Amino acid sequence: MSEEIVRDLREQVRLLTLENKQLIDRAEDIFLLGLVAEKVAAENDPDRLIVRIFEQISLLKGVALCLFGHAHEHELTITHSYSTMPGFSELEYPVSTTLSYQFPANNHLCTAVESETAKGLLGLLFPALTLTVNSVLCLGRRRVDGQVVILILADDRRPEELALLEPLVTRVVDIVMARLDTLVLQDSLRAANRDLEEKVNERTKELLRLNQALTAEINERRKTEEALHSREYLYRTLVDSLPMGVSVISRDHRINMVNRMYADWFGRSAESFGDKICHEQFEQRDSPCAHCPGVVSMETGGIAHAETEGVRQDGSRFAVRIRTVPLHNGELTPSGFIEVVEDITELKRAAEESDSLNKKMLQVQKLESLGVLAGGIAHDFNNILMAILGHAELTKLMLPATTPVRDNLLQIEQAAQKAAALSRQMLAYSGRGKFVIETVDVAELVRDMVHMLEVSISKKALLRYNFASDLPPVEVDATQIRQVMMNLVINASEAIGDRSGIIAITTGAMMVDRSYLAKTWFDEGLREGLYVFIEVADTGCGMDQETMKRVFDPFFTTKFTGRGLGMAAVLGIVRGHQGSMKIYSELGKGSSFKVLLPASPEYAQQMRKTAPVEMLTPGNGTILLVDDEETLRALGQEMLELLGYQVVTAEDGRHALEKFKEYEDEIVAVLLDLTMPHMDGEEAFRELRRIRSDVKVVMCSGYNEQEVSQRFIGKGLAGFVQKPYTLKALGTILHEVVLSAKK
Repeated sequence: MSEEIVRDLREQVRLLTLENKQLIDRAEDIFLLGLVAEKVAAENDPDRLIVRIFEQISLLKGVALCLFGHAHEHELTITHSYSTMPGFSELEYPVSTTLSYQFPANNHLCTAVESETAKGLLGLLFPALTLTVNSVLCLGRRRVDGQVVILILADDRRPEELALLEPLVTRVVDIVMARLDTLVLQDSLRAANRDLEEKVNERTKELLRLNQALTAEINERRKTEEALHSREYLYRTLVDSLPMGVSVISRDHRINMVNRMYADWFGRSAESFGDKICHEQFEQRDSPCAHCPGVVSMETGGIAHAETEGVRQDGSRFAVRIRTVPLHNGELTPSGFIEVVEDITELKRAAEESDSLNKKMLQVQKLESLGVLAGGIAHDFNNILMAILGHAELTKLMLPATTPVRDNLLQIEQAAQKAAALSRQMLAYSGRGKFVIETVDVAELVRDMVHMLEVSISKKALLRYNFASDLPPVEVDATQIRQVMMNLVINASEAIGDRSGIIAITTGAMMVDRSYLAKTWFDEGLREGLYVFIEVADTGCGMDQETMKRVFDPFFTTKFTGRGLGMAAVLGIVRGHQGSMKIYSELGKGSSFKVLLPASPEYAQQMRKTAPVEMLTPGNGTILLVDDEETLRALGQEMLELLGYQVVTAEDGRHALEKFKEYEDEIVAVLLDLTMPHMDGEEAFRELRRIRSDVKVVMCSGYNEQEVSQRFIGKGLAGFVQKPYTLKALGTILHEVVLSAKK
């Protein structure tokens, strides 16, 4: 074999051997990396981890000495070491030393100078170490915490041989550093977790304590709120139950609160007053009230009083008494005031009625005393006059007709006759005159006096008559009533005087209740019910209030003196017949005198006797009677009450609608006049049907039934009765209508 072939074979063997060695080295590196990775993954102790890795590097790569530590600028601190060389002894770590240069935080193969420094360092650290250091490999890493970690490998091999280990060692260092960083992070996380758990536990305890305190506070607050709510409910109930109005008003006159009574006065909810201006809501004023007691209370700090009028939602007024107190709310300056308002409308009305009653009682007592005195004087005066007249007449008979004293005796007789007339007036005033009672028709009585009245008055006064027909009879002394009429008409004529004027004489009947009687003169002992009236009205000079108060005083007159008893006698006669009088007068506009005489009790009895028994069956409902004639309303009410119904009356269509709305649930039928002012029967009928479609309406009119019925065909009219109607006719139609309504 040629030498050249041998050289080629040797070269090939050498290359294969080198390649094989590289493969073995690579296999060893892979094995080492796998082993390192396995050890790193299984080790959780950083110290043991570093030592175990040094062992693997030393054993597998034959590194004589491995050192591990950390560097800070020129200071090096060794924390771990490992060596397989004889004479190696571990130090007590950590060991720190100062270097002349700064280790970089990356892989670094030491220079000759650095190697000499490192050899000197190793000699100081390990004096007994028998190692010839030819090369030093230094690897640096910056950890997650910013610390620079140093790995130093020292060996007796040449630097270029040791440099071959750098890639492997670099990878090992990366794996170890990652694991160390992971362990550090885990320790940090565990420490942080422990700290967090401790803080959470502490916070939980604190929150638990706070929660317990909060729960206690909530319970206490709930109890306080319940107590406040209970007190507020008690306060509100108390305030709302007061029979007086209570309001809380701010300093700028805004309403903060009103109670239920205050709200009811105005027909609104209490909430609707909130934040409104008080004088605008309560008195409908644009500016604060000049008499405002609330302002006085805030200025003086005390209680203030006032009486004024409130204005309801519908515009009606009512009298109130106000008391106010300042509201401080813990401040020195009042923030507003509390207003307590009492409705004194009824108190004022009662006081006025009481005052009027007292005045009437005083007047009654005065007139009663005067009447007793007048009656006594008249009685004795009559006896004296009887003696004078008797002796005068006897003297005339005894003396001859030609005697000169006969004229004197005639003058004595005439004067005595006048005195007798005055005595009779005094007896009439006292109510003790001798009455000849008979049942009469007042209209006929006055009609028979027409000629006498016309010749008794001024030529410039014109008499007009308005006599109602079918008046109930009265039980009176006709002569006395004629005297009353003469006095009233003559008084009216004198009130007219020299001017032209009218005297109107009206007769009629009316139902009189207690409230009406209270407005008349001397209503003591008078009964409610049906009265016949004679009214004498004039267009004369009229009277003022002071004159009206004295119009019935004996011998009082606004004319010339010496007029006698006059109006006092009229009142005495009327009182003697259990009647009364009502006066209306205005200065310069005339006067009206209405004489009220009770209808004869036999009238009602006679009506009962003439009515069929079946028509007088007691009713159980209310009839609304509508007629513009006062007399017809009175007679109609009397008839309906005889038939057993309760009665509500109205004077025209508008009034009828108001009464129907007020008594709608009680009214079973409506008796409606066809012809009336303001709103006639036809229009009122339509409005009543709008309010209640099933209302039963009986129309009454002077027209015949056929004519009226044609106007209401198909409109639901319940019936018709023609004027003048009888009790039987009225009872028959209402009986049918009420029965049909019940079905």
